[in-house]
Amino acid sequence: MLLAVGRSKAEIVGQFLTENILIAILSMLASIALSFGLANQIGSFIISKAGEDIANLNIQIATSDMIKVFGTGFILICLAVVIASYTVIRLQPKDILTKME
Repeated sequence: MLLAVGRSKAEIVGQFLTENILIAILSMLASIALSFGLANQIGSFIISKAGEDIANLNIQIATSDMIKVFGTGFILICLAVVIASYTVIRLQPKDILTKME
Protein backbone atom coordinates (compact mmCIF):
# COMPACT_ATOMS: atom_id res chain seq x y z
CA MET A 1 0.00 0.00 0.00
CA LEU A 2 2.80 2.40 0.85
CA LEU A 3 4.44 1.77 -2.52
CA ALA A 4 1.14 2.52 -4.23
CA VAL A 5 0.91 5.96 -2.56
CA GLY A 6 4.42 6.90 -3.63
CA ARG A 7 6.69 5.93 -0.74
CA SER A 8 10.14 4.75 -1.73
CA LYS A 9 11.32 1.27 -0.87
CA ALA A 10 14.02 2.68 1.41
CA GLU A 11 11.40 4.68 3.34
CA ILE A 12 9.25 1.59 3.82
CA VAL A 13 12.12 -0.57 5.06
CA GLY A 14 13.28 2.31 7.27
CA GLN A 15 9.81 2.60 8.78
CA PHE A 16 9.68 -1.15 9.50
CA LEU A 17 13.13 -1.01 11.09
CA THR A 18 12.30 2.08 13.17
CA GLU A 19 9.07 0.56 14.49
CA ASN A 20 10.79 -2.69 15.47
CA ILE A 21 13.74 -0.95 17.13
CA LEU A 22 11.43 1.29 19.17
CA ILE A 23 9.52 -1.75 20.40
CA ALA A 24 12.83 -3.47 21.17
CA ILE A 25 14.05 -0.49 23.20
CA LEU A 26 10.85 -0.48 25.27
CA SER A 27 11.16 -4.24 25.78
CA MET A 28 14.78 -3.90 26.85
CA LEU A 29 13.94 -1.20 29.37
CA ALA A 30 11.20 -3.39 30.81
CA SER A 31 13.53 -6.39 30.97
CA ILE A 32 16.20 -4.37 32.78
CA ALA A 33 13.71 -3.23 35.40
CA LEU A 34 12.31 -6.74 35.85
CA SER A 35 15.69 -8.47 35.96
CA PHE A 36 17.12 -6.23 38.66
CA GLY A 37 13.86 -6.30 40.60
CA LEU A 38 13.24 -10.03 40.48
CA ALA A 39 16.72 -11.59 40.38
CA ASN A 40 17.20 -11.94 44.14
CA GLN A 41 13.61 -13.07 44.69
CA ILE A 42 13.88 -15.82 42.08
CA GLY A 43 17.27 -16.90 43.46
CA SER A 44 15.87 -17.14 46.98
CA PHE A 45 12.92 -19.16 45.70
CA ILE A 46 15.21 -21.63 43.94
CA ILE A 47 17.42 -22.03 47.02
CA SER A 48 14.38 -22.60 49.24
CA LYS A 49 13.10 -25.32 46.89
CA ALA A 50 16.53 -26.97 46.75
CA GLY A 51 16.53 -27.40 50.52
CA GLU A 52 19.84 -25.66 51.09
CA ASP A 53 20.29 -23.59 54.22
CA ILE A 54 21.76 -20.38 52.85
CA ALA A 55 21.17 -17.23 54.85
CA ASN A 56 22.36 -14.61 52.39
CA LEU A 57 22.13 -14.87 48.63
CA ASN A 58 23.27 -12.04 46.38
CA ILE A 59 22.64 -12.30 42.65
CA GLN A 60 24.35 -9.89 40.30
CA ILE A 61 23.63 -9.34 36.62
CA ALA A 62 26.62 -8.20 34.60
CA THR A 63 26.01 -5.14 32.47
CA SER A 64 28.34 -6.51 29.79
CA ASP A 65 26.16 -9.62 29.48
CA MET A 66 23.04 -7.50 29.08
CA ILE A 67 24.75 -5.42 26.40
CA LYS A 68 25.72 -8.60 24.52
CA VAL A 69 22.15 -9.89 24.67
CA PHE A 70 20.70 -6.54 23.54
CA GLY A 71 23.27 -6.27 20.74
CA THR A 72 22.38 -9.74 19.52
CA GLY A 73 18.72 -8.77 19.67
CA PHE A 74 19.30 -5.67 17.55
CA ILE A 75 21.20 -7.71 14.96
CA LEU A 76 18.39 -10.28 14.82
CA ILE A 77 15.78 -7.52 14.47
CA CYS A 78 17.67 -5.95 11.58
CA LEU A 79 18.04 -9.32 9.85
CA ALA A 80 14.36 -10.12 10.37
CA VAL A 81 13.28 -6.77 8.91
CA VAL A 82 15.52 -7.18 5.87
CA ILE A 83 14.29 -10.74 5.26
CA ALA A 84 10.64 -9.76 5.75
CA SER A 85 11.08 -6.74 3.48
CA TYR A 86 12.63 -8.75 0.68
CA THR A 87 9.35 -9.01 -1.25
CA VAL A 88 8.82 -5.25 -0.97
CA ILE A 89 12.35 -4.58 -2.20
CA ARG A 90 12.32 -6.90 -5.21
CA LEU A 91 8.73 -6.62 -6.47
CA GLN A 92 6.74 -3.80 -8.04
CA PRO A 93 3.48 -2.61 -6.39
CA LYS A 94 1.36 -4.27 -9.09
CA ASP A 95 3.10 -7.63 -8.54
CA ILE A 96 2.66 -7.43 -4.77
CA LEU A 97 -1.06 -6.71 -5.04
CA THR A 98 -1.66 -9.53 -7.55
CA LYS A 99 0.17 -12.03 -5.29
CA MET A 100 -1.97 -11.01 -2.31
CA GLU A 101 -5.12 -12.29 -4.01
